[in-house]
Amino acid sequence: MFTYKSKVKLYIVITICFLIPLTLTGCSKNPNGTITNNGISQLNTSAKYIQNQGNLLNNYPSLRGGITTDQQTINIALDMQNQGWEYIMPQPKSPEAAWGNTDGRTTWWNGYWYNIKTGQYSSITPYKKFNEKTNNVQYIGNGINPQGWRRGGSPRRPNKFEWLLSKHGGIKP
Repeated sequence: MFTYKSKVKLYIVITICFLIPLTLTGCSKNPNGTITNNGISQLNTSAKYIQNQGNLLNNYPSLRGGITTDQQTINIALDMQNQGWEYIMPQPKSPEAAWGNTDGRTTWWNGYWYNIKTGQYSSITPYKKFNEKTNNVQYIGNGINPQGWRRGGSPRRPNKFEWLLSKHGGIKP
């Protein structure tokens, strides 16, 4: 997973960021891995924990990568994906209609949510609702199919769920 070169770089970063400041501030590292200052445990750090923080999405190839996010967001996105939700990013009609261009004369294809299992559309991010018939929690949309062209400048940036559950297009949240 990590090359020798990346491990060396990580070791250098850990040394510079953690070990040198500890010695300068009078802190010490116990054998169990906790860093203490006058006997008070302040930080539990391991190289594996630091390595994994930026790579959470590597464990979920079904989600679109390229951003950093937390485990809770990933879990919600996976729940939505398991229930069939995917996001279709807004698309510009011409090169002038670029992301961030607020010129109201540009034309865009609306972004929208689509459930590949139920065929349901939504113009809003699906939300959790308890289904009494099936006795479980489901993500549901508003049932509005917003497909079509619209004028009025670039849409807002996608949120993390829209990014994670889309296949292509858009800009990072």
